Amino acid sequence: MNSVNQSIDNTHFRTFKHVRHAVPSNVSSGQLREAIKQRLHDKNLKLPHKKPYMRKIFERTSGCFFHDLLEQPRGTDPQYFHIFIGTNNRYAFAYPVNDKSAETAIDTLNQFIADNNGKPIIKLTSDGEAAFNSQQFINECHKHQIMVKIVPDKAHSTLGIVDRFVRTLRDMNQPQNKSQEQQYDQDYIIFTREKMRQLITSYNNAHHNSIGCSPKKMYDNADLENEYIAKCLKQRNIQNAIIDFNLDPGTFVRYRMVDYDLAGHKRRSQISREKYVINKRIGSRYLLQAPDGKIISKSRFEIVKADDDDPLGLTFQQNQRVNPESVYTGILYH
Repeated sequence: MNSVNQSIDNTHFRTFKHVRHAVPSNVSSGQLREAIKQRLHDKNLKLPHKKPYMRKIFERTSGCFFHDLLEQPRGTDPQYFHIFIGTNNRYAFAYPVNDKSAETAIDTLNQFIADNNGKPIIKLTSDGEAAFNSQQFINECHKHQIMVKIVPDKAHSTLGIVDRFVRTLRDMNQPQNKSQEQQYDQDYIIFTREKMRQLITSYNNAHHNSIGCSPKKMYDNADLENEYIAKCLKQRNIQNAIIDFNLDPGTFVRYRMVDYDLAGHKRRSQISREKYVINKRIGSRYLLQAPDGKIISKSRFEIVKADDDDPLGLTFQQNQRVNPESVYTGILYH
């Protein structure tokens, strides 16, 4: 079998039709197909395989929001929009700002609190934006008994709701179907204050498939949000019953490589060719460690158990050495 593998290696191809001519004639087609099957292949995680392992993003209590800065082209007024979106109800707010300072972030936070119709704000989740991670902003949140969660990992799927919301806003700010306007005209790249107000209103009143109603309807009806939370908890319990859903530290896995993981390299495969060990699990995130001590984090749907003979990875191209764990500050008030 070693000679068969060597013959296959010499072709630099992987499929039967490409390697048949290079393998000795005394090797039958069945034997060759079996040899190809046993070789290391690129795994391809398609949605039906990933979906059972994909954690739905939700909170067990109302009053939790994501927030982010939507940046516009240099010289635009406003330069940014500080956006907030409900984790469960997906109800959104947007505030025009012209800088990324902690003081401005505090101003928009207080506007958001005032505009939230007296409803409690329990938790704010964001990326590692300097203003949101500043002690001034965190202190202001604590003053209002708001928990702060910072997610520094750029590829963290936890931020999927706010990332998807920003993409939706950009999609909404496009020319109408069959119109003669050009999608890269300034009018369709830049959000004016009035355009953003219109888009936010439209978004909040449109049916949202993920929650089964419009964000405004759930925002206005606490019972609908409680029903949604109960449904998400039921789905999570079903996931937890999957035999290999939870992987133990010490397990070797290969991981799904997104653009951030490629670190500027051209894509060679969807799943890492090499395997890495699970260092530990934090919530629904797995910390993978390379022999040189570098660590990255992945969700369960982004990793697959490795085979014993898969090659061991020596490092991560992302060049991370610190744990990309979420940072919590404050207490989650109920």
